[in-house]
Amino acid sequence: MKIKLKDILKEEEGLNPSEKFALKEVGEQIVQTHKRLNELLFKYMTGLKKYHSKHKDNPSVAKKIYDLWNHIKGNYYYTTKQAAGRYMLPFEKQYKKLVEGVISEAKYPFDKVKVGTQITYQMGVVYIVTQLYPGGFLMKIYKSGNNPGMFAPKARIEKDNYESQVKVGLIKKVS
Repeated sequence: MKIKLKDILKEEEGLNPSEKFALKEVGEQIVQTHKRLNELLFKYMTGLKKYHSKHKDNPSVAKKIYDLWNHIKGNYYYTTKQAAGRYMLPFEKQYKKLVEGVISEAKYPFDKVKVGTQITYQMGVVYIVTQLYPGGFLMKIYKSGNNPGMFAPKARIEKDNYESQVKVGLIKKVS
C-alpha cells in the first residue's frame, strides 16, 4: 500500500498545523532538490557525450570518458545520491527546525502587515510594504543589506509565501 504525503496532510486528527506545514515544506524542498539534481546530471551526461566525440582521435581519453558516462548511466541512483550529498548540507541547515519538528506558529502574523511595514530578511535586507491586496502585498527594497544583488528591488508576496518565510526564519523582523 502506497502512502502519499498529501493523504497524510488531509487527515483531520493527529498532526497540528505546524507539523503539517513542516512535512509539506520539507517534502517540497526534497522534490525541488531532486529535480535540480536530475537536471544537473542530465547536463553532465550531455557534456560527457560531447567530450567523447571531441576526443575520438585520442582513443585512451575517449574510452575513459565513455567508461565514466557508462558507469554513471548504469549507476544512476548511486550517482544522484553522491551529488545530493553536496546539496543536502545547506538544505539541512536551513530546514533543521522543520525536520526536527521544532517549528512554532508564525511570530509575525500576516494580518498585522500594513502599508509602511518594514520586513527585515536575513543578511540585513529590509523591504517596506507599499500596497496591500486580498491575499498578499507588494513591497520594495528599503535597505540592501550585506548582499545587494541577491534580492529583487520589488516583490509580490502571497500569504502562504509570507507565512512560510516567517516560519523557516528567512524573515527576521517585522515592524
